[in-house]
Amino acid sequence: MHLRKLSIISPPARIALTRLPDFYTDLPLVKILDNLLTVTTNRNHPKIYATVSSLVEFVSQADFSNQEFGAVLTKLITVFLGALS
Repeated sequence: MHLRKLSIISPPARIALTRLPDFYTDLPLVKILDNLLTVTTNRNHPKIYATVSSLVEFVSQADFSNQEFGAVLTKLITVFLGALS
């Protein structure tokens, strides 16, 4: 997967994702985060909730490489969802 090209007015998250080395862009977590950024930018609320669900499910798996990081992401997503309401 090649992340979308950087536009002139890009949010910090898009800038961070586009600056990742190419070998990171194929990681499932990066793909989910990129998708979340896209659906959020497009204000597609049904897809936002579906993507958030996928993200939480992914980082909650027992074999996720960093459980502490997964917990932090889950808390951030919870705050993010609260801001949408």
